[in-house]
Formats: sequence, structure tokens, C-alpha cells
Amino acid sequence: MRFIIPLMTCLVIHSAFAVDPPPGDYVVILHGIARSSSHMDNLALHLARQGYDVINLSYPSTSYKLEQLADIIHKDLVKRLGETKPIHFVGYSMGALLVRIIIHKYRFPHLGRVVQLAPPNYGSE
Repeated sequence: MRFIIPLMTCLVIHSAFAVDPPPGDYVVILHGIARSSSHMDNLALHLARQGYDVINLSYPSTSYKLEQLADIIHKDLVKRLGETKPIHFVGYSMGALLVRIIIHKYRFPHLGRVVQLAPPNYGSE
């Protein structure tokens, strides 16, 4: 089961980004709660091989509220986004919720696609 989830994730992402992207579009990946960017490394590697400029972020998911995390992530993104090119987001679990907050609050002018993997949109236990 440990290897099935990353494989399924790559398949979902591949179909979401199936249209030939211009080389170098940004893809920001946000992990779930109590995880780190290493949890999303396989996906980041897959997307990088497809020609995307991948930003696989770690953030202190258990130390701050969602709004505060969105601000922390945005500050980190501002430092990393150098070129004006489309920016796509992939969020897993709590990362998917953060993607929603970030794109709503900061209104990226070159927003591309958004993929939410297992978002707890209606809360969780």
C-alpha cells in the first residue's frame, strides 16, 4: 500500500497536467499535516522530469493556524518566484486547504491549474 498511493498520485497529476505545458511553468507542492516536503518528493521528481520548475515546500503544519501558514508560505514563495510565468499548485490533504487560502488571499496573476489531493474540505475527525 505504501507504494500505491504515490503511484496513484502521479497518475492523477499526470492527467491533470496532460496538456503539453510550456517548459518551466512553476508547480508549488504543499504536503499534508505533520509531514514535510520529503513526503511529496516522488511527485516533485515526476513533475520536474516533465519540465516543470517545482517548488516543493516544507512548512510547520502543526505550529500555526491555517491563515498564518498561508502567510508564511506566501512569503517563501515570493522569494522563490523569480520569473513571470504560470504557477500551478498541488496540495495534499491540509496542503490542499492551504492552496485554497493562498490563491484566494493573494490572487496570483498567472495562476494555472490547481490540483487538490484528498482535501478535507468538510473537516476531518
